[in-house]
Amino acid sequence: MLSRWVAAGGVQQGKHHTAKGTPCQDSIAILQKNGVMAAALADGAGSASNSHIGSSIAVETVTWELVTDFEFLHDSPEQAVADYLSEMVSRALITYAEQQSISASSLSSTLLFVGIKEYDMIIGHLGDGVILSVQKQKPGVLSTPERGEFANQTYLTMSKEWKKHLRISVKTDTSLDALVLMSDGTADSFYLRKEGEVAPAATKLIDWYRDISSSEMDQIVRHNLREKIRKKTPDDTSLLIVQQKKHTSLELKSKPMDYVKEFLGVRRRDALTNSLKILNYMGSEMSVEDVAQKTELGVSTVYRHLSRLNDLGLFTAE
Repeated sequence: MLSRWVAAGGVQQGKHHTAKGTPCQDSIAILQKNGVMAAALADGAGSASNSHIGSSIAVETVTWELVTDFEFLHDSPEQAVADYLSEMVSRALITYAEQQSISASSLSSTLLFVGIKEYDMIIGHLGDGVILSVQKQKPGVLSTPERGEFANQTYLTMSKEWKKHLRISVKTDTSLDALVLMSDGTADSFYLRKEGEVAPAATKLIDWYRDISSSEMDQIVRHNLREKIRKKTPDDTSLLIVQQKKHTSLELKSKPMDYVKEFLGVRRRDALTNSLKILNYMGSEMSVEDVAQKTELGVSTVYRHLSRLNDLGLFTAE
């Protein structure tokens, strides 16, 4: 069974910001590299004048750090991970603030993220917003909002000692199927606050993603945020779904070509054909030279495809 983590999501400007002609303050980022899938979401503080920029810097920085230093971080204590990532994000925000001669606090935002490599994962949550999970096909709430001392207050990047409020979970979990990260505005529709449960609408989105490509799922998420969620809240909204997909080589051959191309990270048909040949030997102890001989492909071709598949995080699962 071949497996890899994929991600899809979207952002929608809220009615409040549309009416005032001000930028959407939510940001998302997805980055896949070195076998790691990293995804992050940030909700810019309404009181911070440049939080639309700060939220973007925060998600881009944390996803880069996750794919670059994943093994180091996963082997570290959770507080050390919080210290390191908060330092990297703070440094990026302060650098930008100094370059633009603005206050670093004007870049403040919440921050939710995940980095996953096979079954190893790092999950982080600062402030409000919600993280849902699906484990063995059962939906649940993984991380709830952390409010501040007063009503409508939460913890943000660039707030005093925010690293102490950056909740980190470092673990290995073979039962995880999917994660859903959402901003506070989106949570009103996908998270039942009083019951502390997953709303049916969130489960429906996860189910849809099982059988379609990430590019198609992006469109569905954006449509739901724009046409449904936006009508229920004046806030900006954002949502990310990170999901593990599993297929046998035979199943892949029966899927639509565009789906398989995306799953294997190729664009050309010949690259798809070569990748499918090589997949038959993934997880084996065969050398690159032996795989090249079996597939009748050049050694450099096999090496190039294997490098790409490993970079995507494709692995053999039970």
